[in-house]
Amino acid sequence: MSGLHLFAKLGGGTNEEVHNPSKHLKRKSHLYYVEDKAKFVTVTNSGGSTHKIFYEIHGNGPKAVVLVMGLAANHTQFEPQYYEFGKRLGAEYSVLIMDNRGVGFSDTPFHRWRTTDFASDIVQLLTQIEKS
Repeated sequence: MSGLHLFAKLGGGTNEEVHNPSKHLKRKSHLYYVEDKAKFVTVTNSGGSTHKIFYEIHGNGPKAVVLVMGLAANHTQFEPQYYEFGKRLGAEYSVLIMDNRGVGFSDTPFHRWRTTDFASDIVQLLTQIEKS
């Protein structure tokens, strides 16, 4: 049983059930990854190597909001916020959401990192977006 997925262990199910898309909750269309719409920037790690950070911008209003998730959660955790400000109030707000390194659609660097590295990723992301 050591190969059993944690969610299957907790829920008393099987690996096949955990990975069966027909059993997953349906998501709103704006939460799905669309390859031709996905945006990434390449940032430099403190060790000099690079990795890609995933981001999306919702809305086009003059008030900018950057939503940064804590450790181990991805951009979809902010759905209520970016739906409200980036979709419903999109003429008033521009909302940037991202996946930190190591979660979601962003790359996972092979070395250890610190919270200052997360902050550096965000600064580099915002600098590159501002230039584009």
